[in-house]
Amino acid sequence: MTAITAALAPFAEVVGGTCGTVPFNLTAGSSCTVLYSFTPTAPGPYSQDVTITADVGTATATLSGNGAAGAVDAVDLDAVSPMAALLLLRGLGLMAMRTMRHSRRVS
Repeated sequence: MTAITAALAPFAEVVGGTCGTVPFNLTAGSSCTVLYSFTPTAPGPYSQDVTITADVGTATATLSGNGAAGAVDAVDLDAVSPMAALLLLRGLGLMAMRTMRHSRRVS
């Protein structure tokens, strides 16, 4: 392999692939892996072509991902009143009991 085009954000090559640093030799019939991360900045589809160049020709690999809506922020229980925390935990407990009750087998 003589060149691999760099990925642009929201994609990025990450350490850990088996290919090594370009340029490198790859014998006929063998393979190697290049790893990429995906860190979208907004919801929606993303796509990008990465070109791999070798002495025998060029190949294209398409990176794609779908960004989802932002993650839910963690709740700071120290900032929540004791009563609100108790109601939250009690509500979660009731939901768990309801789930267990509905999942029991009836003989």
